[in-house]
Amino acid sequence: MDSYIKYNFPNVNPGPFNGNFAGNYFVFANGYSNLSGDISDFNTQTFEANIPTGYKTIIVCHRMALIEDSQVKREWIFESPDNIRDEQTGGKYIITTQKPIQQFRTDWNQPVEGLSVFRPDAPDASIHSMVWDDLDKCTAYALTLINNSDNKALISVILDTISWH
Repeated sequence: MDSYIKYNFPNVNPGPFNGNFAGNYFVFANGYSNLSGDISDFNTQTFEANIPTGYKTIIVCHRMALIEDSQVKREWIFESPDNIRDEQTGGKYIITTQKPIQQFRTDWNQPVEGLSVFRPDAPDASIHSMVWDDLDKCTAYALTLINNSDNKALISVILDTISWH
């Protein structure tokens, strides 16, 4: 199991930062699941068995780009628009990192550390402030963020969001 995996399912697969695995689906819920090539591995029964309820949102994702060493190391093609359900976030993009990063949130007047990246123009620390409409702008920001660091960024298309309380 990769050290950054919080939810070890599907059990035999690597985590989302593995550039060689053929499957591109995973979930992010303040931590990562393993990858899968089958979106049906991520359903309510699987979530109930593997992700404790609490104040979090489960984001079902498909990898688009892996950023490492100040460059796009790997890109994937997204071919499943029929799987997008969430009207507000589905089909949009999110940046997450392998190691936590610190970002200053003006609405809280303090730094916040986490794996999800807020847009620089975001007014708050909500899920909507992590969602990008434009893949090119999302990629450019991720490249700037990871520049000259030992961290990695993952850009993913959001397929669904589920409140998990």
